[in-house]
Amino acid sequence: MFIRDRVVEHLWRQVCKGNKLLANSNDQCRCNAEDILLEMDRILRPEGAVIFRDQANMLMQVKRTVKGMRWNTKMVDHEDGPLVSEKVLFAVKQYWAVGDNTMSSV
Repeated sequence: MFIRDRVVEHLWRQVCKGNKLLANSNDQCRCNAEDILLEMDRILRPEGAVIFRDQANMLMQVKRTVKGMRWNTKMVDHEDGPLVSEKVLFAVKQYWAVGDNTMSSV
């Protein structure tokens, strides 16, 4: 995943270190996107939003994962137009309770 935000970068490093997946030699994280997304889900409050910006194929993986966590998503084209392979994915964590079929929407 393309990391711009320092908070997300810090989160990425914490998850990788916690899972002992951070290589000390070159500081590269080898953990997968699901690990990061699960940690983001744990930290983010209901109705909190995350903006992802990456290649379309990576964002489709992210979208599939966060949909399983009951987040609402919307993918839009890059500001330079639809022919650019980089896209933007907006994701909003929803408030829900176990056994509750209704979710709030933002």
